[in-house]
Amino acid sequence: MPLERIPIQDILVPDVRVTNHMTEELAAEFRMSLRTVGNLEPVLLLRDGEKIYLVDGLHRLQEAIARGDQDIEAVVHLGTLQDVLVQNLLTSGLRGRAKASEQRKVIEALEVEYGMDSIAIRMATGLSQALVENLQWSNRALPAVQEALDQELISLGHAVALARIEWPDVQQRVFEQLLLYRWTIPDLQRHIKLVREYRDGATAPPRPAAPPIPPTAPCFYCKV
Repeated sequence: MPLERIPIQDILVPDVRVTNHMTEELAAEFRMSLRTVGNLEPVLLLRDGEKIYLVDGLHRLQEAIARGDQDIEAVVHLGTLQDVLVQNLLTSGLRGRAKASEQRKVIEALEVEYGMDSIAIRMATGLSQALVENLQWSNRALPAVQEALDQELISLGHAVALARIEWPDVQQRVFEQLLLYRWTIPDLQRHIKLVREYRDGATAPPRPAAPPIPPTAPCFYCKV
């Protein structure tokens, strides 16, 4: 596909997207490479009518902006914003670490706004079924749990285990204990199991009382 020079001011960066996160050392090497030999790989864009969305290449775009460039070399496909989200998930993690907090938001947009289930998302993005379903579970967690995941205070596994607690008050209490005691995922799962066992026992309906034994009196004739 031929490359195009696209004005940087025309490129839209979606609010919901996955960005590859690099270590400081890798980011420094990446910037040095761009400044020394230039951008050897064009950014990937998608044109939807008059709008042009960034799919892959945020760091390269940011570096071009920092240099004061007016345009950037790009591969441009046609599609919709849904295609942007799908292709963004598809390319996430290729040059760095993809954050689960960002992935879950893209998954949520595909699920809520475009009606894609876990199988459709897996087939379109190449992500594993387990990862897609875990990200969907994290979207069902309490807002406080999601915020902790976004801030990387807890892992995706922690968020999924908490989201499976169907009682909001219990989920909140166990979440606070997790932050306090810094449990591993297996420790958290064991604690949740104990909480379930206790709650099931505490809320089980009481057994009906045995009927009272009617009083008896000795027989008038036999005295028994």
